[in-house]
Amino acid sequence: RILLRTPGIDVITERTADSQPLVDFDLHAPLLELPRLFDSDLATLPKQVPYIYPEPWLVERWAARLAQDAGLRVGIVWAGRPTHEDDKNRSCSLDHFLSLSTIPGVTLYSIQKGPTVQELALPENAGRVVDLDAEIDDFADTAAVIANLDLVICVDTSVAHLAGAMNVPVWVVLPFAPDWRWLATGDGNPWYPSLRLFRQQATGDWEALFSRVHAALSDLAAHHPQRAIQPIPPSLSYDPECIAALRQ
Repeated sequence: RILLRTPGIDVITERTADSQPLVDFDLHAPLLELPRLFDSDLATLPKQVPYIYPEPWLVERWAARLAQDAGLRVGIVWAGRPTHEDDKNRSCSLDHFLSLSTIPGVTLYSIQKGPTVQELALPENAGRVVDLDAEIDDFADTAAVIANLDLVICVDTSVAHLAGAMNVPVWVVLPFAPDWRWLATGDGNPWYPSLRLFRQQATGDWEALFSRVHAALSDLAAHHPQRAIQPIPPSLSYDPECIAALRQ
């Protein structure tokens, strides 16, 4: 569903159980083969963003859902897929992100999915993050939420790429030896102009990294203009049961 509005895609199909194609085609190329086929380098990588667009009706209803928050809205993701071969290095504890909840004018919204969401239910974490897990079913939902946030802060996981493809501000916290896509140095990325990287200076040292994130977010929040709270028309009121029916 998240790709239905992406320019250049005519048909989206799934593999059958026996991996036979469901459509006829003349040529086929695996997605990650394209840089080799195009002889791409860092100077010629395409940077036409955004190319992921959330559904407008869903964006509007998430606007209604978050309408009473006039401060800096920050989405967080602290863990990737547990079965990823490098997950123990790229994911971190929710505690590091919770340190950001003390910054005046900042509201943290969890767009985390998976088993680590349970960390939000611990008594000591109550009220520090708005948990959106139950209201997010797929990347289309996540994209609509992100469209109503001021910033996403996440570990190296799919949400970083989603936010980057939407060209929204996203800060990615990286381990000392990150995935090759983030290169070895620098705080930017050739694929996503809206993305900022925070790198560990020593293996496993999340504390020092989040100290820098805390300082940067404090400065951003201090200069963020307060939104005017506007009444939401009844036609845009956020009703989870209605949203679920429309999604079907």
